[in-house]
Order: sequence, then C-alpha cells, then structure tokens
Amino acid sequence: MAVVTFAVLISVVWTVIWAFSVAGVAEAMAQGSDDDSTALSGGVLFLLLISFYWGGMVISNLAHVTVSGAVAEWWFVSPSALALDSRSSTVVGRALCRALSSSFGSICLGSFIVAFLASMRALLRSMHKANRILACCVDCFLAVIEGWMMYVNRFAFVYIAIYGDDFMTAGRRVNGVFSNRGFWNTIVNDWVLSTVLSIGAFGIAVTTAAFAWALGAAILHKEEHAAAVAFAGFLCGGLIATATMGALDSAVATVYVAFGEDPRILKDNHPQAFHELYDAWNTYYPEVITFVILA
Repeated sequence: MAVVTFAVLISVVWTVIWAFSVAGVAEAMAQGSDDDSTALSGGVLFLLLISFYWGGMVISNLAHVTVSGAVAEWWFVSPSALALDSRSSTVVGRALCRALSSSFGSICLGSFIVAFLASMRALLRSMHKANRILACCVDCFLAVIEGWMMYVNRFAFVYIAIYGDDFMTAGRRVNGVFSNRGFWNTIVNDWVLSTVLSIGAFGIAVTTAAFAWALGAAILHKEEHAAAVAFAGFLCGGLIATATMGALDSAVATVYVAFGEDPRILKDNHPQAFHELYDAWNTYYPEVITFVILA
C-alpha cells in the first residue's frame, strides 16, 4: 500500500511538473515567433504528450510490477521460507528493487508503446481535420490497438515481475498461456472486476467528500469553507481508494498468470486458497482448470 500510494502521489506531482513545462515551452515559442500566438506546433505537442503519458505510465507500471512481485512471492515461496523474513517489507522491498533495476527497461518499453498510441489519439482529437470521417476511423483504430496493448501489458508486466522476462518474451507468454489454457474466455469477467474497482474508488471519493462537507458545515458554519473541505476530502479519499483498488487489481492479474502457469505450487504452499480458486473456476469456467490434475 505504501508503494502504490507513493506512486499515486508521484503521478500527481508529475502532472503538475508537466503542466508547468508545457506553459514554459509555449511561452518560449511565443517569444521566438513574430506574432503573439502561443499555439504549439503539432510536432512539439506530440512530444509533450508522449512525455506526459510515458512518465505517468512508467510510474503506474512500477507500482503494478512491485505489487505483482510481492504477491508472486506469497504464491511461489513456501510459508516456512517466508516466515524467515521477520518483516513483510523485505518482500515488497525486493519486488521494488527488481522493478527499479532489472525490469525497469521492460517497464519503460511497454509503457512507451501505449504512451505513443495515446499521444497519437490525443493529437488527432486536438487537431481540426478537414476529413473528420477519416480522422474518426483512425482514432477508432488506434483506440482498439491501445486498449489491446494496455490489456496485454497488464499481464506481460506480471510475467516480468514473476519470471524476470523481457517485455517481448512476456508478451508472447501471455498470448501462449491464455490461448492454450482457455483464459481468454475469462476476459469479460476480469474486465468487469476492473470496472467495479474503478467505480468503487469513485464511490469512496464521493462518500468521503460528503462526510467532509457535513463535518465542515457543522464546524465552520460557512458554505464556501465547507465546499473547500469537501473538495479536499474528495481528493484524499480518491487518492487512498485509487491506491487500494490499484493494488487489488495488480494482485488479481498476478493470480491469473500464476494460476495459469503453476497452480500446483499454490496447492503445495496454500492448499485452502488453491481449493477455493479451483472450485470457483471449475464452477464458472471449467475449461480453465482442465489442465490442473489433482493428486
């Protein structure tokens, strides 16, 4: 939770820094031009957009890989071996060190691909095209590719966290294990879960804002002050909820990959958790567990 919360805060700081940078670039371009226009050229705007999306995604994926690495240790390492670690932070610390060292290049590469596609879409939307139909078709095409890459990246980064694969190898393994073992049939279920977590985070932010407004109105007796307190409550509640739901989402993705690759290790290390997963998937997606042989 500490790593994910820190990543959310760093993302906020990165957004503020990027906004000031854009303002500075626009002012510098205006001073160097003959007129007073502050509009950014298409090439400069594209590079700025890439920097924004790329930086934000690298921060988010670092947290994702860290959580996946920590959950993977619980899955693959026996409880007796984990008990030797007197502090749980050592597990998270090792996962974070791997994410910042050997896996950092793969995280940057995967994040750049999605950032490039997202920047292309944002640039298309910001420019006035003469042929709007063509622009809409291109944007739709890029949206499909971007969504697909974001979904593949989510599981590819889990492979990177667990096995230390490079990004290209991890992408191939995602497609291989999901296709061969029927996991693509559970995509809708996974998408619904991610959506529910996002809605839950927003609901927590709104609830926190409502309680903050009520508390502010009761103590400060001024509507404008209560509104400011409610806004602060919305931000704080949203940040904490986003961090919590983000950690859960990363843990779920790790369970998908680990169960697809090595379910028997979970059976040896955590038999109760294994049987709960086995029974649930056997009920709703029996094709997923046909490769699991119970001894």
